[in-house]
Amino acid sequence: MWKKIKYWNRQKNHLLRQLKLKLVRLLFDTASRRTALDLTRIKKVLILRDDNKIGDMIVSTGLFSQLHAAGICVDVVAGKDNAFIAEAMPQVNNILLYPRKTGKILKAAWQLRRRNYDMVIDFGDYLSPVYYSFISLINARHTLGFNKSAFYRYDLNIDAPALDEHVTCRYKRVLALFGLPSDHYQYQLAVPEAGQQKAMEFIHTLNSQQFVVINPFAAGNDRTLSHQQVVTLTNMIGEADSQLQVVVIGPPAPLAALQLPAPVIKNPIPSFWSAVVLVQHAKLIISPDTSWVHVACAYQTPLIALYKSKIIDGGLINNKVWAPNFQPSTQIITDKQSVAEIDPRDLSAALHKYLTPQAGSDQANEVYKDMTA
Repeated sequence: MWKKIKYWNRQKNHLLRQLKLKLVRLLFDTASRRTALDLTRIKKVLILRDDNKIGDMIVSTGLFSQLHAAGICVDVVAGKDNAFIAEAMPQVNNILLYPRKTGKILKAAWQLRRRNYDMVIDFGDYLSPVYYSFISLINARHTLGFNKSAFYRYDLNIDAPALDEHVTCRYKRVLALFGLPSDHYQYQLAVPEAGQQKAMEFIHTLNSQQFVVINPFAAGNDRTLSHQQVVTLTNMIGEADSQLQVVVIGPPAPLAALQLPAPVIKNPIPSFWSAVVLVQHAKLIISPDTSWVHVACAYQTPLIALYKSKIIDGGLINNKVWAPNFQPSTQIITDKQSVAEIDPRDLSAALHKYLTPQAGSDQANEVYKDMTA
């Protein structure tokens, strides 16, 4: 009975959202007038990265950098948790935090409207009535979206129907639209000087300047490594090369609660940027979290990334869309309920490849898939 009630409640909410969206479109689309695209007039761009995801913001940094280099002023709408990535970049002119309440969202749109943007770029797939109102009220000369040809406000649309296409393909298409180089899309992290200095001071205290970074944590428990996995991995690293130091990074609270054997060191600096510097100088990073996959990609640090084989919002194939997509990197993919069920021994070949002296000549982007039940 409860399942049926929940089902019908979801159906009702979906229909109400669709009705509200139709009303919002009727209100704003009738007042909107399209203009022909003239790239020479695009001088000020607003990029929407209000999903509040650190990984998405890191991926966006390559676009910020190239648009700025082309003489375009770049502003960003961010979430409270991912804004700091854009704030550190000199290529970003202004940043606005996306509010949570409807009234404040609409007020923010009116503030942005006064800046007279030539283009708004929306990378999102989900469109709510409030968000469509937000974009419409900004009233940019052009609005670029993906898979939004049905929405009049998006006068520029890029079709991206493939469910297994890497996330960077969207950014490359935007650059191509502007006539900018897009073949080799690179993330551009700007580490604040203070964070760089503190991290380097910590690195110099390590017994060995050759070290491996492990990030056991991710946004969901089903993507977080178990304590036993971390301990086993540290032992395997020691067996591969006894001179290597192991440094574990992560959010301060869960990192402090993690009990580790004596040779392993926890990152003592409670900042994201300190961990970024550690990854930059590491011999290898192991992580189930895609934010650190992107950091590793930014610095081309050898990577072992652990993924669940699952379908995410919009039907996208997670381990394809958010794959490392660089060399040297290795994906370990499991069909099990949690990455904590991956046997650390499945990482043995990749560890050997990256950590043994003779490794290096055969480093490549590889995928290992654990299909056991």
